[in-house]
Amino acid sequence: MSTPPVTPPQLPLGKGVSLIAQHPAGLFALEKPEGVLAHPNEDEGSKRTLLLAPYDNDSECYKVKTDNGEKNFYLLHRLDSPTSGLILIADNLPLAEAIRKAFREHRIQKTYNAIVSGSVRKPHGEWIDTLTKRNEQGSHVRSATGGNQSAKAHYKFLKRSLSGRLHLLELKPTTGRTHQLRVQCAEHDYPIVGDRTYGNFKLNTDIRKKTGEKRLFLHACHVSISIPFNGSTLTFDARSPLPDNFEKLFHLKVD
Repeated sequence: MSTPPVTPPQLPLGKGVSLIAQHPAGLFALEKPEGVLAHPNEDEGSKRTLLLAPYDNDSECYKVKTDNGEKNFYLLHRLDSPTSGLILIADNLPLAEAIRKAFREHRIQKTYNAIVSGSVRKPHGEWIDTLTKRNEQGSHVRSATGGNQSAKAHYKFLKRSLSGRLHLLELKPTTGRTHQLRVQCAEHDYPIVGDRTYGNFKLNTDIRKKTGEKRLFLHACHVSISIPFNGSTLTFDARSPLPDNFEKLFHLKVD
């Protein structure tokens, strides 16, 4: 079970980042706003990252200075900068390796919420696609359908906006490809609002003019873990509520 979410004094959270839940084994669920990087990139360093500390690319960990010396906090998975919500870190390598392995084997359940446009054909189901990715303009990455990487996700429409044009969608990916949910939503004619790469650009512009909102409306809202670790079963569950601007957008009249 998770302990009460008390921020450890040695954890230098980035701007807008908060601790949602933690486990005695050394597992932490952080919640980040849109625009925060999971880890520094070469261009920006650590100006807007999950933790305000040096990052080691080889071991994929933040190196945090504490009263007792330097301590590693391992990044366990990725979350795109434009996406808000939950992201996990661990403070010891054995736990980090166990959870990273579980992520690779798709044994950890992740749930996202997205606001999308389009007409609902089936209220729920599974999308199965093949994706490919390529680098563009240096470090920028874009994915597309038609490759050789299997991409699967369960979807469920939760509610419709007042205008009837927008929908709140629940997404549970069972694979973890680059930009997977963004590409699959667009491919199945449900582009995510605010997606500047794969989205409905005319609608994005209309919403930006009416609300000032420029964000990608994709939020990692739930992570559930149950894996063997140190001779027993480690269970962990963390939830992040929808940001206020999701509800605001749902009450917007969109032509």
